[in-house]
Parts: sequence; C-alpha cells; structure tokens
Amino acid sequence: MRLEIIMNNRRRIILIILFLVCANAGSALAQAASDSASVESATWRFEFDNDFIFNKDSKISSGWSLQKHSAVAGSWETLEHVPGFVRRWGKAIPTLTEDDLVYRAGIAIGQVIQTPDDLSRSDLILGDPP
Repeated sequence: MRLEIIMNNRRRIILIILFLVCANAGSALAQAASDSASVESATWRFEFDNDFIFNKDSKISSGWSLQKHSAVAGSWETLEHVPGFVRRWGKAIPTLTEDDLVYRAGIAIGQVIQTPDDLSRSDLILGDPP
C-alpha cells in the first residue's frame, strides 16, 4: 500500500513537471513570436482535463477541446482565414461592432464526461450531472 502511494505521488510529480516544461516552452515560443509581430497571430489551443491525473473527483471524469483562434484584426472584413458567414454574423450583431475594438474569431471541438455523485444509482438524479 505504501509503495503504491509513493508511485502515485511520483507519477503526479512527473506529470506536473512535464506540464510546467511544456507551458514554459509554449510561453517562450509565444514571446518570440510576439516580438516579431505587432499583433497577436492566429493560435491553436488544446485543453485536456482528467480527474485520474490528480487522483481527485471534480465531477469531470474526462474532457478535451481543440480550438483555433484567428489573428487579431481591425475589422470583421479584415479577418484572415475565416469563413464568410463568420464575418457576416459578426457585423450583424450590434454589440460586436463598436469603435476601438479588435476582432478575432474562434472555432472549437470538444467533449466533456461528467460524473454523478452517486455512481451506484442508475436512475435519473435531478440536479446532478448525468
């Protein structure tokens, strides 16, 4: 039992270190890119959530998303690599077209699995994740 706890803690520490290394590398790359460009460029973002990694239950068993965000632009018309309907919808919504705004669009795909409090029940538990 004691060895299992030590191995779980070691695994968590390795995962945290790996995350911090990746986060710092991404931050350094983003800083280098921002030094060479005057506006924020297009970005990709990947998110991953899993209770197993930290051995705690936050009622999210697993989840992920992949997102693509356009580069910042001065208007809906000047957004690059964005479908035409996004520009039209953006211009049509009054609060999204104001003076002194910057514009960008994003698209995402993802999935989240939530865990109910009582795993032994198979009936509908009102007010609890399915």
